[in-house]
Amino acid sequence: MFNIAIVNNDNRNESVYITTLKEKGCMLQQMDLKELTEEVSKIDAVLIPEGTAENIGQTCELIIKVRNITNCFIWVLSEETTKMNRIIHLQLGADGTFTNETDLEEFALYIMKTLERRSSITKSQGLNGLGKQSTEKKNRLIYA
Repeated sequence: MFNIAIVNNDNRNESVYITTLKEKGCMLQQMDLKELTEEVSKIDAVLIPEGTAENIGQTCELIIKVRNITNCFIWVLSEETTKMNRIIHLQLGADGTFTNETDLEEFALYIMKTLERRSSITKSQGLNGLGKQSTEKKNRLIYA
């Protein structure tokens, strides 16, 4: 089960995409930035709903603030978007943008497989002693 935060300014969090992730066993929680900061260690990903392409300013602000809090995945759920907005999202640190035109099954598979891969990599690094601290120690030994 993955914990996904929904971060937006208008507290809208009902969409078929969010419902699909709940059906796949994900725990989705509406959070503001303060709550995200407090719960960041428990969060696997962040979804930022974007009403229309005109909301790009708010979305960009949220992407920047969330990226400053965490390095977890950030995906934008946009009702409508342009190529330029998707590029801006990526440049600011989002990992992708999904629109109403994205197939539900494709969306669910993309999110779940990405989170599963990150989870398995994190577990294998921990089990093999290749976590961040071990890697840093190894690098110091090699370059010392």
